[in-house]
Amino acid sequence: PVNCDVKATVVSGINAQVTNNGAQHLTEVSKRAFDEKYLQMGMVTTESEVAIAVSTVHDVFLDGEKTEETAYKIVDDRRKIHAKIQLDIPKGETARVEKISTVHSSRDLEYTGSGKEPDKETVYANGLENLKEAECKGYRTLLQESREVWEAIWKKQDIVIDSREDDAQVAVRFALYHLQIMVRKEDNRVGIGAKALSGEGYKGHSFWDTETFIFPYFQMAEPEVARTLLEFRYKGLYGARKKANENGYKGAMYPWESSDKGNEDNTVTNIYGPFENHITGDVAMATWQYYSVVQDLEWLRQKGFPIISAAADYWVSRSEPNEAGEYEIRNVIGADEWNQNPQGGKNVNNNAYTNGVAKSTLEAACKAAKLLNMKSDPMWATVAGKLRFRQQANGVTAEHDTYDGAITKQADVCLLAFPLKLVTDKEQIRKDLEYYLQTVPRKKTPAMSKSIYSILFTRLGDRERAWHYFRDSYCPNLNPPFRVIAEFDSGTNPYFLTGAGGVLQSVLMGFGGLDITDKGIVAGKGTLPDAWKSITLKGIGKEKKNYTIK
Repeated sequence: PVNCDVKATVVSGINAQVTNNGAQHLTEVSKRAFDEKYLQMGMVTTESEVAIAVSTVHDVFLDGEKTEETAYKIVDDRRKIHAKIQLDIPKGETARVEKISTVHSSRDLEYTGSGKEPDKETVYANGLENLKEAECKGYRTLLQESREVWEAIWKKQDIVIDSREDDAQVAVRFALYHLQIMVRKEDNRVGIGAKALSGEGYKGHSFWDTETFIFPYFQMAEPEVARTLLEFRYKGLYGARKKANENGYKGAMYPWESSDKGNEDNTVTNIYGPFENHITGDVAMATWQYYSVVQDLEWLRQKGFPIISAAADYWVSRSEPNEAGEYEIRNVIGADEWNQNPQGGKNVNNNAYTNGVAKSTLEAACKAAKLLNMKSDPMWATVAGKLRFRQQANGVTAEHDTYDGAITKQADVCLLAFPLKLVTDKEQIRKDLEYYLQTVPRKKTPAMSKSIYSILFTRLGDRERAWHYFRDSYCPNLNPPFRVIAEFDSGTNPYFLTGAGGVLQSVLMGFGGLDITDKGIVAGKGTLPDAWKSITLKGIGKEKKNYTIK
């Protein structure tokens, strides 16, 4: 309540001055006001011609009672439309402005049967109608409905940490929240990006981040969502085959950077599209991982095997025999994008992770074919068994053929131990881990690598260092005031969904002791940090089991 009569102006509305890396992506913007109160901006995107309607309304309350006597002025300003609301607040009273908005697009609505998305005028009309329905409910009712939805989510799937400090619980809950809001759970036309749609970075596109870091949470807790995400990759199989053919290979070569069409969306001047080939293996292994969790043979036959077998065909054609009878994969960019050939250029031969995920894909293709009683290409097993992995003189697995101890951006060799499990000897895992940790700079390294280190140290029984790298995977990357995760420490490009996925993997597959094997989700012993009394993992697997580790 105010202590004297007050005149105040609230300015609020819709701003469609949206760019993506400096480019305007709307071919049309129409602005309208209805009944001098309802504001709407209609837009059509340049590439996909998706019609979007953003609608908003403002209601004013004086001392809790809605008033229609407020002065409104509608201002039309280029790609913005807003209301100037004049408030006359008597002494001792309280004013409240409620803003309710809806967002509709032609992709949200059912097709008309013609095979085409609804026309823009239908989208705009539905947006306005829905806005009026939401206004009738009111902000507080809408808020309560939202609360009930989230309470239902937390009840069936959650990670509850009983700890002497609540920082980790907040971080884990926030990671869970962002994974929930950034995926279209029943829409296989879109994937999920490294930053989803939280900002301009990465343009909303899907990279290896999806399958390697974000996907495992959904495999564990919501396999039905994992299935939807894989449907997106299945729909992109045509584009992946096309890319392989254009580059002179067989099978399917998945794009390094993919939007909704499944084509390569990397810029022509960017070298990652042609050479960061491990993405094909990442997609294939996520596909096999999903089958392992749900054990759905018919899905494997119809959707999974086409992806895995096409990826295996690609790796056979991408590999080359050498004089020693081995197979090599030459001229690639590894997961560690910083590292490059000392003789010049980013591309290297026999990158450890690229060869590792290729080997895993080929082995998965053989297993899938056997399960389905289908014929497999004998070269799948041949190449898988003879792919080259080199060790340095000190016994450490070499990141690539010419690796000379240079600094590394992130986990590469260590991914052979987890998630690929190609390196299983604990002494070798420790040797590789200790060596490559010395090559990682303290600053400007991606959040998700720290999660891999945390999981490996947990499995090696080193709780102290597992706890250190778990906290290091998010604490330095938090941005005020809402503690959102950036890709790097002190970074300003949140929200980095890949990092959030890594945090959750550290808890589920590290401290929680869970693992995904060919036979499904397996519960190990689990090893908790000293600060935690227990963790409860809710709604795991298709059976929706709960696990408590004390």
